[in-house]
Amino acid sequence: MSPNKSNFEYLLSPEIVVMGDYKNDDYHERVKNHIAEIEKAWEKEQERRNKKLFNGNILNLAIIEQQENKLLLQCHPVEYKHYLAQRSGIDLGITPLAVSGIVFYQEKDTKIFFIGKRSESVTQYPGYYEFIPSGSIDANNITPNHSVEYTTQLIVELKEELGISVNEVLTQNAFCLIFDEIDHVYDIGIEIEVSNSIIKTHEAEYTSAEKLPEKSVSEYMKGENIVNTSRKLFEAWRGYRPGGIK
Repeated sequence: MSPNKSNFEYLLSPEIVVMGDYKNDDYHERVKNHIAEIEKAWEKEQERRNKKLFNGNILNLAIIEQQENKLLLQCHPVEYKHYLAQRSGIDLGITPLAVSGIVFYQEKDTKIFFIGKRSESVTQYPGYYEFIPSGSIDANNITPNHSVEYTTQLIVELKEELGISVNEVLTQNAFCLIFDEIDHVYDIGIEIEVSNSIIKTHEAEYTSAEKLPEKSVSEYMKGENIVNTSRKLFEAWRGYRPGGIK
């Protein structure tokens, strides 16, 4: 299955494996043909963000293999500035792979979820609301055997964006792959239960955060300025919970 011909909003899976050694000559050829335009787009974005951007390596999802009880995602590193250049209109064939958490803690018999308002300075969906945390997968998470420890990235994001440490994580389960047709980004959805109800948001990423009981989330997701991925993440989570995928 090719991510360039997506025919799904989300896929539920009890196992998601990510590999980071896919060979993509087309990507390198496209970059080679647009070097000057890429640098110009990067300089413009750096100016807009007051030189606070870091050009690391993120993962590009090249191939999706849907097997009987597993999703195998074939990826390779791309420079973050190349993705930003693509967002400005330069087609480099990049479809990033990211992670999105749906995080909750238990209060009596109710699950309480964390929702954040994205900063106006972020590249994607400024001022919108979403489940916290989320983020691109750093290519540094590729292991020597080329598999990708993507849950490590989400735990880092959890600490940075909510102030919750790994010791406060009770369970974590990857359960779906989401496609955002607006931004052409793929997210691995991960359910995380934590023991901490006290949160502290990272101001560069989120200007505010709130906690919602499970019964209120469905109606909340119908509102305006909700990140598309979060709508689909909650819909997938509702299918995952009663569906027996543990």
